Amino acid sequence: NVTTVAASGVGFEGDLQTGYRAAMCLRTAMRVLEEIGYADADLFDVYRAVKNSVDWKAYLGKHQTFTVSVRSSSGGDRAIRTRVKDAICDALVDQTNARPLPPSSPKAADLAIFVTYHNGELTIYRDLGGESLHKRGYRPPTIHASSLNETAAAATAICAGLAKSGSSGMIADPMCGSATLLIEAALLKLRIAPGLFRTSYPFEE
Repeated sequence: NVTTVAASGVGFEGDLQTGYRAAMCLRTAMRVLEEIGYADADLFDVYRAVKNSVDWKAYLGKHQTFTVSVRSSSGGDRAIRTRVKDAICDALVDQTNARPLPPSSPKAADLAIFVTYHNGELTIYRDLGGESLHKRGYRPPTIHASSLNETAAAATAICAGLAKSGSSGMIADPMCGSATLLIEAALLKLRIAPGLFRTSYPFEE
């Protein structure tokens, strides 16, 4: 059930299973975010708002890790990120007597937090994919990074009509480098979910 369509994204309602399926199956989305907290707060009150607006022990257990990403229209993303991290850590210490550790690379964090701050409105999300969904998982680490983002390649294939029934499914890429466009076109035509190649998702923990 789509609720909003904006320049920053599309909002929809559904249960957790719907969110997990979206993280695995959406081809052109960069992230699938579940809203878990909201508060009206000025920049100096971000710490309190984050600490008190979410029951953090329901999302993070002992010895689990988390990361924080911030998008703010007021600037100061680094300062906001620091306050959010401090608030989550202190809340968990108060609730569980344990402080979470930073994730060890290349292991993804158990919980990826995405925070937006706009005109005094603070919204806290759980990133169901854990990281950008353009990281499909089918590209070996020895292959150079593609200059064409995977989600953009999928969008190109959709705009070319490959998703339409009756389409011949033929596509040529004369500038083929790492074959991103061809791979995404093949996944689209064969109806293979792009997220199936990932080795894990945070919601599996």
